[in-house]
Amino acid sequence: MSEPTISIEGLGKAYTLYARPSDRFLDAFGLLRFLPRRRAACADFWALRDLNLVINKGERIGFVGRNGAGKSTLLKLIAGTVAPTEGQLSVNGQVQALMELGTGFHPDFTGRQNIAASLAYQGLSTREIRTLEEEIIDFAELDEFIDQPIKSYSAGMYARLAFSTATSILPEILIIDEILGAGDAYFAGKCMERMRQLTTRDGVTVLFVSHDISSVQQLCTRAVWIDRGCVQADGDTVEVVKAYYRSIQREDALRRRAKAMGLRKSRNLDGLEKQISSRTLFRFLVAGRPPEYRHKIRRLGLSNAGELISELHVGAPMDNSQDALDRLLDAPGYMEWSRAQRDVDGAFRWFEASAGEYQHAPFELGVPVANLESPEGEFELIVEGEFDPRESVRLEMYSGEAYRLIAEIEGLQGEAAFPVPHLTESAEPAAGRSEDTGANKMSDDPHPVEATGHASTPAAPGSIVDWEKPDPAIEGVRFLDPDGNEIAGIEELSDLIIEIAYTATKPVTNPVFSMSIFEANGTLLCHANTALAGVTIPRIRGHGTVTFRFPAFAAGAGEFVMGCSIFHYLEPTQYAGQPPYYDQHDRAYRFKVWKKLDNNMFLGTVRLPFQVSHRPTTGRNSG
Repeated sequence: MSEPTISIEGLGKAYTLYARPSDRFLDAFGLLRFLPRRRAACADFWALRDLNLVINKGERIGFVGRNGAGKSTLLKLIAGTVAPTEGQLSVNGQVQALMELGTGFHPDFTGRQNIAASLAYQGLSTREIRTLEEEIIDFAELDEFIDQPIKSYSAGMYARLAFSTATSILPEILIIDEILGAGDAYFAGKCMERMRQLTTRDGVTVLFVSHDISSVQQLCTRAVWIDRGCVQADGDTVEVVKAYYRSIQREDALRRRAKAMGLRKSRNLDGLEKQISSRTLFRFLVAGRPPEYRHKIRRLGLSNAGELISELHVGAPMDNSQDALDRLLDAPGYMEWSRAQRDVDGAFRWFEASAGEYQHAPFELGVPVANLESPEGEFELIVEGEFDPRESVRLEMYSGEAYRLIAEIEGLQGEAAFPVPHLTESAEPAAGRSEDTGANKMSDDPHPVEATGHASTPAAPGSIVDWEKPDPAIEGVRFLDPDGNEIAGIEELSDLIIEIAYTATKPVTNPVFSMSIFEANGTLLCHANTALAGVTIPRIRGHGTVTFRFPAFAAGAGEFVMGCSIFHYLEPTQYAGQPPYYDQHDRAYRFKVWKKLDNNMFLGTVRLPFQVSHRPTTGRNSG
């Protein structure tokens, strides 16, 4: 078996957050290590940690995830532009990386001069450069601009030149990080085809980052979803993209919910979550003094009526991110959290004596505003770790004016759930206010606690989507044969029958049911909805089904994915954006079309009906 092109084991990358701007300067010259107190005041921020991947020759891997998830950091590590903090990274092959617009080319050089400089840097001779130059210019289609300085190029023109130059020499590993998003659709299609050829014909490994889900599906044979520095999913492109797309839908639901509640707009998912959620502040401490022993803490969470509503993996990447809803407050010199650690059981931090001025280890967990209305006694705080039995640790919650004791933890080994008093929306701890220990002087905290909860404004019925419990909701989808039997697929040109089951606990008037069928590469094959069919459903309540029938379904043999929605409305003549929906299962179902045995030829994605006629010309048709 051949050696993997890229092998990653336990990879981690940490960046230093400096307490003072001057500390960055001192660290750059290696002087900060001689100032231990200043060095101790710096915090670690893990962009990636404990990441494991194996990538083989010729694979086309699509990396998806939100901005700031760690995708670009991973590609920079593979490209060798930054060094890992921990773990093993083996790259077997020459890497060509297109990471950011504006890098690699000199703005005052012409396009032709930059081509020559880039190829010379790769070790090519003058004769070889001249041979490739015209091919690069021809592929980039920049003839009339090629002798102009590239500082006059548009972003799309720069992308054309960068991609054409990078792929003119056969790389062993090609990294594309969002740069193609600056180009037009025509050139993006050319790039996709060239990358396919590089992998299938020449065995090049392609690592592709894009927020365009369709591009990832069309190009990539495998997808990796990265979130908060960890791999969330890795495998079949359709399945990974489907899971990631559900997270995007959640963002869309949060955005519309925030709008319905009259909150400020935000493009950031964490910002939206903070607007429609309340942060609740907790802490560990030992009464009257710093902890004498070390207590290992791995996971923290909050459940409501048995359902986990927030979770924080302590020691994991970005567990101290200021933008996250669930986070640690770990300012060195103020808090008693250690730096992130690992052992054979995973990530953790110590609650230990770290010369923290406030002598406690605080953390915040998010609570959706809707959950704040839950009855008393339905909340539990989940703590997982190993606590030293020689010391009692207090677990407290900030209630708006002071900390309240939740539990005294003595020797916990494993996981425990502690009842939490009724939660209200968080308020910022009063300056200098403390209880029992005098340790809570949050007015001096360099990381002040934000009061991010908002009162829930009643919205019009059906005007927002409750992500966890949509109503009405899609219960499931079945593919049926003409006799009503459930099937996994059909033969070519057979009837396709799709049944969508729903439930509604309250009356809903004039809903529109919609469905779309996609090829496995993400291309939309067809769409249908009740409005287009002229079918009006006056009212639904309880359980029911909506059935779509495609007589002699014309798709060729292959695998397809299908999604469906229940919309508030859908005007067939107006498609300027997606209208609000009650529930949506995007690309959630798969089915197959099998080839008929009467023909082994592949006749295309869609088999359109056609007619053939023949008329002989007199005198020219010998018989």
